[in-house]
Amino acid sequence: KPLTGSKEDILESHKFAAFSFYTYFQSGGGMAVEKLLSTNGKWSAPTIHSADNTLGGAGDGGHDGIGRWTQEFCDRYCPLLKIEADALLKYNAKELIKLFDAEGFFGNEKKDKSSTPPPAPEPKTRDLPDLPSEPKQ
Repeated sequence: KPLTGSKEDILESHKFAAFSFYTYFQSGGGMAVEKLLSTNGKWSAPTIHSADNTLGGAGDGGHDGIGRWTQEFCDRYCPLLKIEADALLKYNAKELIKLFDAEGFFGNEKKDKSSTPPPAPEPKTRDLPDLPSEPKQ
């Protein structure tokens, strides 16, 4: 979620969301990168959650952390993209990036010619499907 409502913070948060979804997708749902520091356009100090609790050190929330990330991602982007959570999580990373691009989330022109991506709504709590017990190979 963006730190402020500035265009730069909103764009940066959409870029991180795309990266985070990419890691989730590539790991078969066995890893999620949540939260990080951004300084002068460089990302550092990520919180990593892994299904087997081996990647993120003391901050690794395991399945619970992946579940929180999934819920927050869907709560933020389902309303913006007008799509249900189950459908959103079936996108592959390349398709999701194309969708973000088409919506102007990376600062490009949106389909309706609006140049500013919409701010993300606050996350809401809801139930999501169970996560796999093992990362897909």
